[in-house]
Amino acid sequence: ATSQDGGKMSKKEKKALVKQAKSLKSNPLAMKALNDELASSKKEASSARKETIDAKQQVTALNNKVEELENQLQQAKADKAKQVEKPVVVAKTSQNIAGLTFKVQIGGFRKRDLSSFDNSQENLVKVEVNDAGIQEIALGSFDSYQKANAFKKHLRAMGLKDAWIVPFKDGQRVPLKDVVDQIDN
Repeated sequence: ATSQDGGKMSKKEKKALVKQAKSLKSNPLAMKALNDELASSKKEASSARKETIDAKQQVTALNNKVEELENQLQQAKADKAKQVEKPVVVAKTSQNIAGLTFKVQIGGFRKRDLSSFDNSQENLVKVEVNDAGIQEIALGSFDSYQKANAFKKHLRAMGLKDAWIVPFKDGQRVPLKDVVDQIDN
């Protein structure tokens, strides 16, 4: 014989259960009370399972709402960054060809807000948010492609393997292919 928990039943346990069964057999009211108690316990367990399922569904709904609100907050931050974006300061030098400057971009980030590090007045760090809501981080402002390229190589040697050169014409970002003929080799 085995007990309810699947383990072996001792002779003492078996004897006690046989005695209890005989007692219940001779007392139908006690047997009915035991069956009623069992049915009530089953109802309570079923109700508790339903409450647990309902609570889990509420938690899932709340988690979805939190995620939605976090997305709205990120979008609002991106929109605010676009509205408060500082003007691009272009370094003008005698070697500057028709407002052409170069910066070294080190990344584009959607979930990192680095705008507090933007010190465009000094032309060292520039943080701009593009139309897709991605923050583009650029370093330096150089009046020649060669100087920007030397800086890019230095950054790559420091471990920023994805650094690349970004040209600006009259303060507006332009594709490199549009200004390649103006670059002195």
